[in-house]
Amino acid sequence: MILMVAFHLMQQAFFGLRVDMLAGSLLVSGATGVSAYLCLVATARTNAETLSVVLGIFMASGVVISMLLAEDRGWWQSMFSSLGTYDAGIGSFWTFNTTLVVSGLVLMAFTEFMTRDLAKLSRTYRCRPSLEKYRIAKHLRPRPGVVRWCLLAVALGVILIGVVPVNVAPEVHAAFVRLAAAGMMLLLTGTTVLLPGYPVVFHLMSLTALGALWLAFLLWQEWNYYNLTGFELAVVAILFTWISVFIRTTSALIHDKQQQLRKEKRTRRRAQREQLAGAQDPAAANIDPHSSHGEIRRNGEDAGFQSR
Repeated sequence: MILMVAFHLMQQAFFGLRVDMLAGSLLVSGATGVSAYLCLVATARTNAETLSVVLGIFMASGVVISMLLAEDRGWWQSMFSSLGTYDAGIGSFWTFNTTLVVSGLVLMAFTEFMTRDLAKLSRTYRCRPSLEKYRIAKHLRPRPGVVRWCLLAVALGVILIGVVPVNVAPEVHAAFVRLAAAGMMLLLTGTTVLLPGYPVVFHLMSLTALGALWLAFLLWQEWNYYNLTGFELAVVAILFTWISVFIRTTSALIHDKQQQLRKEKRTRRRAQREQLAGAQDPAAANIDPHSSHGEIRRNGEDAGFQSR
């Protein structure tokens, strides 16, 4: 997508320029090599937080480009899925559906990063002292496996939405939309059980997101404030906001756990050094380490003279 934008800008900058096959091949191969190198450097430092930013930018860019390529300027009067139909134009069709499929694949990769971080939190999880008196609190632990399957359901639903356009099989397309929605709703409603070690503010944020989704539904279905396109836009904005908060909260917890483990390790090493120094200290044998042999011998003679 970046290469498409770069080539379009170069075409507009050098309008009317024609190159032969050799020069064109060299330009394309050079641009491909530079983009491959940049991708390699970027992926070497990838984590869940950076991948979520890439996912958001890619999805937004792809949808905006498909909007601009749509031949039907009144597409927004129906829904976003209409951008992925042939009625919107061949350019919009391929751009929108390709964006959904690639976004689903990126979301799958993002799921693996999140599962790894949640597994680290699960291994170091400790129940809060104020909740130890409750029996059920002892059985609550972070469930990275359940979170993983929920995110994979969302990713699979997004991929299949792009594979099956709404004009090809409306019922199948709607079923895949429900699959993605079910995965997100399960995450939002089950944060207290699936992520017990997270701050209370995060759980309140999840409940607030649920309330915002319900309000968006009422504005569309009951009060007719906007159409289906407006409802879809509101839902995507709410869910991406929650995912961003989820990622940043997880990263902050991982950072705090790492700092705590480093502090405990330094404390243990300091205690071990103190024990080792105490075991090797000559003062434990009533010997002054700063005294010379002459002083020890002289003190012994003085003690013998006093005894006589």
